[in-house]
This record gives sequence, C-alpha cells and structure tokens, in this order.
Amino acid sequence: MFRRYRKITLFTKAFSTAVGVFFLYSTIFYLITSNPLLHFSFGYIVVFFAVIASLVLSSILIAELPSVYRIKFRKPSLKETGTPVYGFFTLFAIGLGTTIGSPLFILIPENIYEYFIVSIASLILAVIMSYLLAYLYDKMHIYSLEHDLNALGGPSFIRTAYGRQSLRYFISRFSMWIANTSLAAFSVIYFVEFTFNVISPLLSELGLPPLFRDASVAAAILFMIVWFIINAFYGKKYMKGIGVAQIVFLIIMVSIIFIDAIDLGFRHSWNLTGLLVLHAGAPELILINTGYLFILFFGFQEIQVMVRDSKDVSRIPVISAITKKSYPKKRYMPYSMYATIAGAGSIQVLYALAVFSIHAPYSAVETAVIPAIYIASVFQNNLWALAMAISFLLATVTTFVPAFMAASRHLRSLAEDGIFPQSFSTLSWVFTFVLILFMSLGGTGFLVNITDFMVLIALSIIALSAIALRDRHRFDHVAGISILTFIMFMVGAVSIYFNDKSVVILGIMAIVAAYLLYDILRLSLTGMEIFGFTLGIMSLLPLLIFRTEASPTVRIIGNIIIRSPYNLIYIQLSLLTMTAVLILNFVLRIRLQSKNINLT
Repeated sequence: MFRRYRKITLFTKAFSTAVGVFFLYSTIFYLITSNPLLHFSFGYIVVFFAVIASLVLSSILIAELPSVYRIKFRKPSLKETGTPVYGFFTLFAIGLGTTIGSPLFILIPENIYEYFIVSIASLILAVIMSYLLAYLYDKMHIYSLEHDLNALGGPSFIRTAYGRQSLRYFISRFSMWIANTSLAAFSVIYFVEFTFNVISPLLSELGLPPLFRDASVAAAILFMIVWFIINAFYGKKYMKGIGVAQIVFLIIMVSIIFIDAIDLGFRHSWNLTGLLVLHAGAPELILINTGYLFILFFGFQEIQVMVRDSKDVSRIPVISAITKKSYPKKRYMPYSMYATIAGAGSIQVLYALAVFSIHAPYSAVETAVIPAIYIASVFQNNLWALAMAISFLLATVTTFVPAFMAASRHLRSLAEDGIFPQSFSTLSWVFTFVLILFMSLGGTGFLVNITDFMVLIALSIIALSAIALRDRHRFDHVAGISILTFIMFMVGAVSIYFNDKSVVILGIMAIVAAYLLYDILRLSLTGMEIFGFTLGIMSLLPLLIFRTEASPTVRIIGNIIIRSPYNLIYIQLSLLTMTAVLILNFVLRIRLQSKNINLT
C-alpha cells in the first residue's frame, strides 16, 4: 500500500513540477516579449491578473517537488570562504573589471551622440552617486566589524538592520537578483552578436584565412565557457590564480580602451564642437539619462562581498610607498571601491569625449553591432578594431561571470533566509541560468532599463539602511548622506519610467508577485494547494465571463499574437491545467493523511 501511494505521489509531484516549470517560463516569456501597457483597458486588467495568477500557481507547483524528492546537485562555489588572498590591487582589478563591462562599448558611443553634454553630466552625476554609496558602505562595514554583526555588504546590511523577514530586505535582495540576471543576459546577447557577426568579418578584413577565423570564433566561445566553469565550480581552489588573471585582464582591457581613446582624440584634434549644445529640458534629461547609464557603475559594490576572501592587511600602491606602511582591511577595502569608481568614471568620460571628437554619423553608430568596434574600424584601422574586439571580449567575460555569480548568490540567500523554498538554495544557479535565457528574449533596451530600475531601487533601500544599522537616536552627517543618497537613487529609479513605462510597472509587479509568493510559501503544503486552486478558479472565471473584452484579437496586449503563443485560450488552458493539478494534489494529500501515510 505504501509503495503504491508513494509511486502515485512521486508521479503527481514530478508532473506538477513539469507543468509548473513550463507555465512559469512561458509566462515570463510573455511578460518580457509583450508591451502590456500599450493599450490599457478592462480586458488588459483581466488578462494581467490571470498572468500574475499563472506565475503564482506555477511557482507553487514547483515548490511541491522537494517534499518527496531528495536530489543533490553540484552547485557553484558561491560562498565567500577560504584562505584570504585578495589585497587592494586585486580587489581594484575585480571591481574595475566588473564595472567596466560590455555596456561601455555599446551605450557610451550611442549616448554621447544623442545627448552631447547631458551625457557627460550624467556620467559625472553617476560617479557622485557611486561615491556617496561607497562612503555609506564604508561606514556600515566599519560599524558591522566593531559590533560583530557579520554584514558583508549590499542587502546583508538591510538584513542586519531590519531582520530577515523585513520587506525592505526582500525587495533589495530580489531586485539585485533580477538586476544581475538582466546584466548577465545583456552580456550574453552581445557576446553572441560579437562571436558570430563581428569576429569573422573583422578577421576577414585583416586577410586571415577562413580556418583561422573559425578557430578564433571557437576560441572565444571556449574562453567564455572555461572561465565561467573555473569561477563557478573551482573558484575557491584557484582563488589566487583567478585574482592574478583578473589583474592581467584588467591591464590589457583598460590599456586598450585608454590608448584607443587618446589615439581617437588626437587623430581628430579633440574636436568637441557642438558638445555644449543643450537639449530642451536639460536638467530633467540629466536625471533620466543618469538612471539609464547607471548600469555602467553599480559593479563596484561587489568588492564589499569579497571581505572574507581579503587579507587582514594590504599595501596600497603610491599611498603605502609614501607612508611606508600597510593598511587594515577596513581601510583598504573602501579605498579600492573609491579607486574603482574614479578609474571607471575617468575612462568612461575620456572615451565618451574621444568618440564625440570624431563626429561619426549617429545613425551608423546606432545600427552598428558593437559601436566601439565600428568606430575603431572606420575612424582608425582594422588593427585598432581588433584591439577593441579583444578588449570587448575581456570586458564581456569579466561582466557576465560576476553578474551570474552575484545573481545566483542573491537567490540562494533568499532561500537560506527562509523566504523562498530551501531547494532554491541548491538550484539557485539553475534558476538563474534559465531566467537569463528567457530574459535575453526581451531585447537589449529592455534589459538595460530593467537592470537600472531594479538596481537603483535596491541601492536606495541599502543607502537608507545606514540609519537603522547604526544608532537610530542620533542624527549625524552619515544619516544626512544616507537620506541624500536614498533620494538620489530613488529619483534615478523613477526616471526610468520616462524611458520605458512598462519596465517600471513590470518591475513593481514582479516584486509584488514575488512577495505574495513568499507569503504563500509560508503556509503548509495543504494551505498552498487550497490557496492555489482558489486563486486559479478566481482568475479563470473572469477570463470565461469577459472573454470578448479580454480577447487578444483586439490587440489589448500589444503584438502578443505575433511574438508569443500566450493567447486567450492558452491562458485559460494554463490556469485550468494548473488548477486541476493542484486539486488533484490536494485530494491525494487528504487521502494520504486519512491513512496516516507520510511520504516527506
């Protein structure tokens, strides 16, 4: 009897999970590839409620699997433990490599030709915001060390200040997961474009044979895969070697960008004519554009996560040579963040001015696969284009891998803190990898905006936590800077609305839906099933009653018919299927309980 019921239960749970995974990612596909705010109407509300219900139901079905299965997956070594080997310069290399990534090669050339001096002002404002946040990180880290709070940076500051069950902590951690996943997806898109549409034509222009071109494409792909595997699965074993490699990558990448910028500028006599032309409403544009460009800067904060892997003392170039002494961790880590921000900001502003000085046609830059490589090939020569291609490859690798690792770490933390099911801890990298693939379908514009919005929301809450983490009854300059930084980052997040309204709405809905799921998952499995099939019925009935108003044939949800199979019948079938499966699971659970059979 026990074996028969166990087989039935295992089958139903496996089927439930398969259904849940299928509908979860088909729903995410819909959210990413459609424009739900294009035609707002009553029918849209009905359909959108059904989509949110579909997300919740599919997640409930997935969450049921670990109750009967015990499967072990090898996961990436995401915890920051081991013998400390990183010093100031290694942290600086990691921070600068993470901050100066593939977005620089695409966004800087396009943005400087579109906004002129506004673009430069936005970069400078982003640098100021980053410095303020780094200063707060510094003060919170010192306070954490002095009071043995074990806060490693980022959302962990909020967890220490407000507790694991805090809504602020959930929003910041979840937003950072989405932001890093989006950045990784952005890197994947341009890596694919670079690999298959740039390398071979560029090498052909240099007169190299097809065999060498094909081998170079294969080598680029192999380099990405091998570097990812080493970092993800053997990061602690080869920590010192990875640090040295990061320094080498940084020197090569930054040297190429810096020298290329200098060469571009002097080739065209630093002709900045027209740079000071102001658009109408320049102050508002600066705020909006700063939010858009912040994707170029937020990587510096990953330095704070390396605290466990960092040496207790380290020498700081130049400063240590003058003072003749080394500095403790709590001193040199913030210095490495400040140096990263200064280095990244200087290089980006210099490159933006150099690109502007050549006065390239905006339409040609905008349509180029990789604008920076296009500029080097047309306004310099093919050897410079090859050099920029090498720099782009290194930038992409040093962006994708840290972004993927950070995204997996944030999702794992949500599971370990009891917010998401514990099984998400082991599978965090799997969920993150699959979500990267689906988010890649949204296009680069969507990914830039969703990355900016989610990270600005998260960092604004982190900045405000400096008050709660320290003495709540004392208002000093740190508290003032905390409030100022919160306002600046929140204004930046709101400004994304003027670039892409749907991104902001979808970002907010994702946070709300995820927190609703968090509350649901705190119920027992029986409670989840009851809530799930009740929600399914409640969302299915309006679709049936108002099927005319909700019909996609009237284009309620943009071009959904063309870009997604998620039409009205599909929505109805998905809810009907998942509701039926949840009812079946509920009945089976009641049957097992009546016979006192426990399979968990």
